[in-house]
Amino acid sequence: MPIRATNIDDIINQTTEEFEKWVRQIGVTLDQVAVDETPVVTGRARGGWIVEFGRFTLRQTDSTARPDTQRAARWKSGDGNIYIHNSVEYIVYLEAGISAQAEDGMLGPAIDAVRARFG
Repeated sequence: MPIRATNIDDIINQTTEEFEKWVRQIGVTLDQVAVDETPVVTGRARGGWIVEFGRFTLRQTDSTARPDTQRAARWKSGDGNIYIHNSVEYIVYLEAGISAQAEDGMLGPAIDAVRARFG
């Protein structure tokens, strides 16, 4: 989107809005693809994806429901970093490709999707 402004404040505001939109889109894409690529037997690994803003915790969930993959869309620059993680104890093995359902893990395909979409 071209920036149309009459003063420096307008340029800063429009640039910040575009940056935030871009970061939110990347966060949503990473989260959606990681969730979609997670093998499902009980649903616990898929339900274990958590999006946090500002600080990383080792928070866990026992949910087997599909997580809200739009949480990153609510991020704003004042929120700090976006952390997308999964603390299910066996997620590292799934990421390593031990499941025939996700031989490439989940994060590799998520990063590939971001690269394909955003260059």
